[in-house]
Amino acid sequence: MREVRACSTAANKAQSVAPSRNAEGVVTDAGSLLWAFVQAFWRIRTEIPFADELRSMSKPILRFAPSPNGPLHLGHALSALVTWDAAQRLGGTALLRIEDIDTARCKPEYVAGLFEDLTWLGLTWPEPVLYQSDRFETYAEAAN
Repeated sequence: MREVRACSTAANKAQSVAPSRNAEGVVTDAGSLLWAFVQAFWRIRTEIPFADELRSMSKPILRFAPSPNGPLHLGHALSALVTWDAAQRLGGTALLRIEDIDTARCKPEYVAGLFEDLTWLGLTWPEPVLYQSDRFETYAEAAN
C-alpha cells in the first residue's frame, strides 16, 4: 500500500474505471484494487449525506478502533479515511483507540505498523491513544 500514490484527479477517474476481475469476481491486479478503493471512498464521501442534526452538534467525536492482530489492510484504510473525513466535515475530532484485548494475537509490532500506516495516510489524532487493555480492570468491575 505504501508504494502506490493516487493522483489528485483519482476521484474523477474512479467513477469511470471498473476494476479488472477474474471469473470469480476477485480483483486481479494492484492498480485495479487501488481504483476500486478510491471509487469506494469517493462514493461514500459523496453519496452519504450528513443529517442536519449531526451538523448542529457541538464538536462530535468519532473513533477508529482497529485490532492490531495483523497489518493494516485496505478495508482498515478506507474505514480510517472515512472516519477522519467525516470528523473534519462535521467540525469534530477523530480519535484512535487500539482494540488490543485479544492478547494472544495483538502484538506491539502491529501497533507500530498501524501508527506508521495511518501517519502515511496523512491522519493525525489526539494523544494519548486509548488502549482497551488498559481498561481490563474497569470491565471486570462492571461485570461483577
